[in-house]
Amino acid sequence: MMNLAMQEKQTAGELCDLSGMDRLGPYWVVTEKRWAEANRRGMVFAICADEKWIWSIARFDVNMKFHMPYNGDLVGERARDDVSFEEWQEMSRNVTYLIKAGTILASVNSDLYAYSRQTQGVECLWLK
Repeated sequence: MMNLAMQEKQTAGELCDLSGMDRLGPYWVVTEKRWAEANRRGMVFAICADEKWIWSIARFDVNMKFHMPYNGDLVGERARDDVSFEEWQEMSRNVTYLIKAGTILASVNSDLYAYSRQTQGVECLWLK
């Protein structure tokens, strides 16, 4: 690991690695159990596989559609061979996810904090 601060936190047991968690677009889905345990222990959050810190975590308290602009990460998830790369890019420009109440998402930037400030039913749980 190149990030020495991350490695130190991981070695000391002070880091919650979300690398293996499910993804929802550019976000990582955090289970309630994992969130509660890591938060109780005062851990920091990271994606060790990519050596990226988590900057914001939010809970969606109501079912909602979460609309986001095209993100380059989605291009790599193209699974259909009957659609050209250009067509896929156009289809992916705006993506809407249906998020169930109780879902906790983690982000490598502070966008979930900003979203929680603008949206009822979304609570920022953690901000680095």
